Amino acid sequence: MGLQTKYVLESTSGLVLDNTVGAVLVSVIASASLFGILTTQCYYYALRFKQDPRWLKCIVAALWIIDTMHQMAVSAMIFQYTVHHYGDPGYLRLSTLPVSFFIMLEPLPAIIVQLYFTRRLYHLNRKLWPVAAFTGILSILGFVTGAACGIRTYTHPHLADYKKDTWLVTIWLVTSSVCDIAVTIAVAWTLYTSRTGFKQTDILLVRLIVWTVNTGALPAFVSSSAMPLLIHKLNHPLYSVLSLCWTFSCSW
Repeated sequence: MGLQTKYVLESTSGLVLDNTVGAVLVSVIASASLFGILTTQCYYYALRFKQDPRWLKCIVAALWIIDTMHQMAVSAMIFQYTVHHYGDPGYLRLSTLPVSFFIMLEPLPAIIVQLYFTRRLYHLNRKLWPVAAFTGILSILGFVTGAACGIRTYTHPHLADYKKDTWLVTIWLVTSSVCDIAVTIAVAWTLYTSRTGFKQTDILLVRLIVWTVNTGALPAFVSSSAMPLLIHKLNHPLYSVLSLCWTFSCSW
């Protein structure tokens, strides 16, 4: 008897579908909506910013490709859980290949966007290089721990084993949240102190500050909201929704 069959046949008492399939289904729908927003943003970017450097266009294209693969993975996941293994609640206790794949993908847009803003911070104010270095280290640490979580789901297919790795996911969320908040405050402060007293210039700086705060606030809010849900209860339905809904690609 294989490992998968063993877990499928084990007792499923106490399994609440609202906390599993229900939350995952809501998150997949929300993720698809965010993917549509990102696709629209990329389309308008390609039309309006043709003069941007090639490396920046490559970043935008990479984010869209990663998000496309993420949407395919979560769609395959929900199909396996609700269609291919319909009526088999024991299968919900297993981590499938699409689950491991989308978890491995999650840190990618985060590190791309965070390092982009870290680079921008360094070029805006080189005196703040310690802050830029700090956020860069946090971004890399978040990427490493996030990738480790994805590898963990692949090597340990039983979801009950994840309760032992709460510390790893906590480090991932904490580093991501702190990085977003730190780089947002640093960039906003640099722009604020760059005011010249000329009305048009100051208006433009205010707009940039608002855009920067909005960009960093959304991912930071998602990461910060997921932390107490994770620590309190790993299978909380809201944690499932927040973990599957990407905001980095759309926010930047």
